[in-house]
Amino acid sequence: MEGGIATDAPLMDELKHNNPDYNRLLHDQQERLKELSCINRTTPILKEGNPVEESLQHIVVLLPAAFQYPEYTVARIRYFDK
Repeated sequence: MEGGIATDAPLMDELKHNNPDYNRLLHDQQERLKELSCINRTTPILKEGNPVEESLQHIVVLLPAAFQYPEYTVARIRYFDK
């Protein structure tokens, strides 16, 4: 028993490795966490009160990490044709 919670580690390992539904849910959850992390990182940038162009320059750097394949992702924000 760990931390007051009984666990059956071998059973959990078997579920993780042999259950495609579990693996898909885990993958989807990890993707949502990346997206939420990006959103959470943009909030302080926007609250700094810097000019919009400067804030967008900081935010665009964060965006690729929120995508499923960040190593193949680039981001561009167009703001008034800039």
